[in-house]
Amino acid sequence: MTETPTTAEQHPCELCDVVKPSAYALHDHMSNVHPDQFEAWRDRQQPARSALATAVILPHPSDPDDVIVEAASSGISKAVVAYALRQVADQFDTAARAEGDEPIPYALTEQAEQLAAEQPARRILTAAEDEAAYAAARGTLGRHGARIGSAVLDEALTAALAAVGTLTPAPEPDPDTCPAMFADPTGEWQQCAGDPDHDPANDHDNGEWTWPHGETYARPEPAPRPTSGPDEPRIVVDVNDVEAALRGYLAHLDYDLHKGIERNEETGDDTYHAEAADLFDRLTTAAEAQQQ
Repeated sequence: MTETPTTAEQHPCELCDVVKPSAYALHDHMSNVHPDQFEAWRDRQQPARSALATAVILPHPSDPDDVIVEAASSGISKAVVAYALRQVADQFDTAARAEGDEPIPYALTEQAEQLAAEQPARRILTAAEDEAAYAAARGTLGRHGARIGSAVLDEALTAALAAVGTLTPAPEPDPDTCPAMFADPTGEWQQCAGDPDHDPANDHDNGEWTWPHGETYARPEPAPRPTSGPDEPRIVVDVNDVEAALRGYLAHLDYDLHKGIERNEETGDDTYHAEAADLFDRLTTAAEAQQQ
């Protein structure tokens, strides 16, 4: 039996006569040569994706005041699904308040309370460490960095660090509102929107988040930074942790960029581990330099 020769992969540009050898190369061409039409083109090219998780709320068959929730997931971390659902819950609570419907208080289960108590305090980077981490991330992205603005890179780095228990420095608080702040699960700092002299016993609220007075969900980094002792609790991070955080966030941030790293246009190899290893080495080097 003879095999039919395969035709080389071709990806023609719909706006000019250029033909590229891969989808990733066509993506680069469109973003650089046709920037005005790029976003509309990218939206049309975005591949259809199956749902990674579903949640269905049904009326309870015997109790009209209760509901039944059926949920399932496949091909995604259940911790990521739980985090996404909490974000959805926050959005519904915000919409409920806008309609004059007070959200129902949610109490942690005994298991969740125990897990929360066991979580180590997250460390806040010093300003110098934050600058070194940003420079390392920018250097690691290389040519990919041209398509990513500084604000997006900062957001990605903040989320990646938060995923492994480290926070970027808090910004200066707005003097017109209460200065109380805390870092949300993605590492973004939130400031209370109440009056500067409001009663802290009433907790803090910025319209999206509420938190008790004195809670920052982080341990501020002393200055100068002391040398870690043998009994000091540490958060151990390896290359696999960095790879998982980088892979998950870039898949959310820029699907085309994610696929380009996941399948190198020249070799077809998944290069995420190599990118993560390089970033890990740069972060380690920057941290060691700060300790000297």
